[in-house]
Amino acid sequence: MNLNEKTYVDRVFYVYGGPRDLMATLFRQGDGPWECEYRFRYYVDTRMDNTSKDEKRFFNVVAQDSSIESRDKLRAVFSELTTDLVKVGFGDQMDEVVIAGGIDRFTEEMSKRPWCNMVRVAAPSEDGYDEH
Repeated sequence: MNLNEKTYVDRVFYVYGGPRDLMATLFRQGDGPWECEYRFRYYVDTRMDNTSKDEKRFFNVVAQDSSIESRDKLRAVFSELTTDLVKVGFGDQMDEVVIAGGIDRFTEEMSKRPWCNMVRVAAPSEDGYDEH
């Protein structure tokens, strides 16, 4: 997910505690529709940096609009999904991190999580290359 000054993050869902995890971020860009970007990660090694060979699969769900109702529907779907994943043994723990803010709030809240390894990188430019 590319965070910028127009990104509003509602919350992050995380299931962990096994040989894999799931992270889902509910957000919107400016006044755009609500989105939930999520990824499944399957551990291959114990590296916790960008050199890990872990397998990751990314998905994105986009609501029809930016209404509170659309946000609440996505919240409910991912809250139920993460709860069910723990019940079936995908992981044995879950965390739902309320952000309710922009980049600074996201960074503040996520940095408190022992499972979160954040790396800030330059966003790709329009031609697909990093801007540095």
